[in-house]
Amino acid sequence: MNMSGLSFDALPPINIPFRYFLIAPVFLILIAIFILYLGPEIWFSRWHPAMLTITHGLTLGFMASVMMGALFQVFPVVGGIGFPKVRLVANISFVGHVLGTSCLMLGFVWPSELIKVLSVLLLGLSFTTYLIAISWVLSKKLSQGVVINGIRLAVFALFVTVLLGIGLLFGFFKGDKFFTNLHALWGGLGWGGLLIIAVSFQIIPMFHVAPQFNKMISKYIPIVILSLILLMILLREYTTTLIVSLLIINSLYSISVLYVIHNRKRKIPDTTIKYWQLASVSMFVLLIFFILSEYVFSGTLNHKQTLLMAAIFIYFYVISIIQGMLLKIIPFLSYTHLQQKCLMNFDAMSLLPNMHGFLNKKPANLLFILHIFSGLSLVFTILYPAFYWLFGILLLLEFTGLLFLMVTAICVYQVCNHKINHLLQLSQVK
Repeated sequence: MNMSGLSFDALPPINIPFRYFLIAPVFLILIAIFILYLGPEIWFSRWHPAMLTITHGLTLGFMASVMMGALFQVFPVVGGIGFPKVRLVANISFVGHVLGTSCLMLGFVWPSELIKVLSVLLLGLSFTTYLIAISWVLSKKLSQGVVINGIRLAVFALFVTVLLGIGLLFGFFKGDKFFTNLHALWGGLGWGGLLIIAVSFQIIPMFHVAPQFNKMISKYIPIVILSLILLMILLREYTTTLIVSLLIINSLYSISVLYVIHNRKRKIPDTTIKYWQLASVSMFVLLIFFILSEYVFSGTLNHKQTLLMAAIFIYFYVISIIQGMLLKIIPFLSYTHLQQKCLMNFDAMSLLPNMHGFLNKKPANLLFILHIFSGLSLVFTILYPAFYWLFGILLLLEFTGLLFLMVTAICVYQVCNHKINHLLQLSQVK
């Protein structure tokens, strides 16, 4: 593992990122039960209230939870500076995020002015606190240029996504689907996509002993992506050319990911690598599908096109990467935090398990296979809604499995932490 240029002096308490990581699969377990309860009707339109609940469960509930939690850890390690008042910021943003997202999801299927106001207040409090804290960090002189610059663009996209979301909730853009699509675009390719790209410039070479990304890719890809999304606002339309351009740029990034991991020095079987490969191939599939649906099968899949593209992007691209990284980050954080304690007494090193001791490879591989099947069942359900039950069951199994693996790793951490603390206490007495 290549950790040159990284700092571990300002790590936040481990429970801060872990609380975000643990709540993420809980949202999708609840969504799976929700899907099984509702039946096939919701899959005929992306505008069905229940479909909006599912979409926000995937994006706000799962994706945003993990990404927000990860940044608490990324800045101290990559930039050398942590969040100010980290416990206070984490407590406010976490509670507001979980309760606000829950209210938002409930509000789509059970319309209520009180629930709407609560969701806006809670999410507004959460994101305002989070964005102010993260802006303070980004205003400092930080190391790791391309990573931090990419995160800056992603955070700006998050700010725009939140503003558009609040505007949509209060009906400022009522009846104008352009702003609904814009909200999805800024949240997906902007906040989610740019953050993945920025962080990958650090974590793929670090975790997999791989070469650095091409400088042109790492410097210009994030800027070009954000510029194209901004151009859509200026033109106030989604031209086929702009969408194809966005997909091509993201596909170029995916090619660079495949190249970097192919040329890694540590060529041992790794489930996280499989997730990156799956996500990269999915981006090519997304590009090909859009071109075919626009120029070859024009009109044939028109009513399903947006749902299918969203499914491929969210499930096979973003969630694939996030899930793969969780299987790598949780053992890494557990090991790193325990190792920092062991530096106080080197005898404690004997109590420190290796990273594979936190998370076994075999169940991680099974989870990857289950992820592929659940993703395919999602696509199948969009085409044939009568099979909704299959996706619901596989989604439930997948994220119950993910939660189990995460809890198991954290339990190993807790046991080791207790033993190390006990040894440190004994050494202080002596």
